[in-house]
Amino acid sequence: MLEQEILAAYFPLDKVVENTDFEQFRRLLIQEITALITYDIAHLAQIMYRIDVAEDAFQEALYTQDAVRLADLAIQRVQQKIAFRQNYKTI
Repeated sequence: MLEQEILAAYFPLDKVVENTDFEQFRRLLIQEITALITYDIAHLAQIMYRIDVAEDAFQEALYTQDAVRLADLAIQRVQQKIAFRQNYKTI
């Protein structure tokens, strides 16, 4: 999936292979975000900024250290970008 390729470029997900299903990818992303919350919050903030996750939603999820919510925010934002590009590619 395109979302996986885009997010794998931001997060060091070297375990991701082409045949990884979405749920498995999501679990790997959650694990990576959990590690970043623990060891490198500044890098996580940079990644989420580059992905363009809404800052208030990011701050709220980070405050509660909710890695699942952070992963879902990143996935949703990438999906929005893909849909936007597909909608306006034909214009």
